[in-house]
Amino acid sequence: SGGYHWLANQPGKIATGIQRGFIAPGIRDAAGTGPSLDIETIGLGATATWNIGAATLTSITGYRRMEFFALSNVDATTSNYLPRLTHERSNQYTQELRLAAELGPIDLIVGGYYFKEKNFAGRAASLSGVYFNLPDERQRRGSVGAANQETTAYAGFTQATVNLGDAFAVELCLRCSDERRTSPPFKQSEL
Repeated sequence: SGGYHWLANQPGKIATGIQRGFIAPGIRDAAGTGPSLDIETIGLGATATWNIGAATLTSITGYRRMEFFALSNVDATTSNYLPRLTHERSNQYTQELRLAAELGPIDLIVGGYYFKEKNFAGRAASLSGVYFNLPDERQRRGSVGAANQETTAYAGFTQATVNLGDAFAVELCLRCSDERRTSPPFKQSEL
């Protein structure tokens, strides 16, 4: 089933779930909540080309999405005293436009590129009162940590190949780009 496997208690410590009578699984088993894992990915792409007189315009568009969920029991026993949920999500969009032309001995490409990505990552763990010698009344949220990140990038580029005969050419390239990234973190703990 993947995830973690019970091997033994840490030296000098017995898992709280075992102290309270729950069982530890065999070496090849995982116990309690999960581990369960769900990953979904999607990728789409399209390329279109138009001939415009002596020039060719090319458009390349891409989209990717990834979503990930994992649920597990941190103490690895059947107690479910400390379930943890992990969630990640990413959406990405790209667009490139290129115009290519032959101008006598010069092969010219001029283009632009756009990139946009939004990411989220978060983890939440419930905490049972048994860790503090209280009744097993699990909090709705024991610890929550999450962050969003957004990236936006633009680029402009050109490439000129100057053909100086059949066996020799000089290539000149220029690329200018700008990338901006924001990432406000969020953390919360309740006891």
